[in-house]
Amino acid sequence: MGSALQGNRFYKLMGMVLLVLVITGFGISAIVRELNPVELPLLFHVHAIVYLAWFTLFIVQVSLIGANNRELHKRLGQFSVIIILAMLVSGWMMAQGSYDRGISPIPDISIQQFMAFPIFDLIGLTLFYSLAIANRSNAEFHKRAMLLTGLAILDPAVARVGIIVGFPPFPLVASILVVGAVMWHDRKVLDKVHAITWFAFAWIFIRLGFVFGVASTDAWSNFANSLFA
Repeated sequence: MGSALQGNRFYKLMGMVLLVLVITGFGISAIVRELNPVELPLLFHVHAIVYLAWFTLFIVQVSLIGANNRELHKRLGQFSVIIILAMLVSGWMMAQGSYDRGISPIPDISIQQFMAFPIFDLIGLTLFYSLAIANRSNAEFHKRAMLLTGLAILDPAVARVGIIVGFPPFPLVASILVVGAVMWHDRKVLDKVHAITWFAFAWIFIRLGFVFGVASTDAWSNFANSLFA
């Protein structure tokens, strides 16, 4: 019981950390750029709401398991499908908007290469969520995959923090620290790193390698243009 309670606290804390990172990233960006939320397009508000809803739902779901309310946990889990679909749609529409503006937020890379970031984020979101659902009867796998689903979509928020503080690698560092914390917890409670945690760690570098490798080619540029033009 003690280890279960400790694990519950860990996942709740990690959910809160991710939620704070997202709020901080978008909040600081809005303050620095002196954006008036009222003047932002409706899509921006919808996108923010559904993404914050995901991290909030994760914290609630962990709390329900801690309170042994598994029935409500299962019912709310069905609602997660709606949130995921909303995130995929709004995320794609936000990516389309970035492409239409034609300006890459990262110096020295084209907008076509930059589009690999949101595409990979949406793929990661779908992949980790699907793995979590497919293994929902395996509690150790399920809770890790759900937490790491949030990690897959963390980059847009923390990237803004990196730009503002003048440390562009911040998203990479933040992702490694989050997965590193899960690895530490795995070793503490399982005496080994769980397979899904290793996969999440590898995913960080697969994504990075793809963006600065494959996505820098003319073939990718043509593919991105065919998707968004």
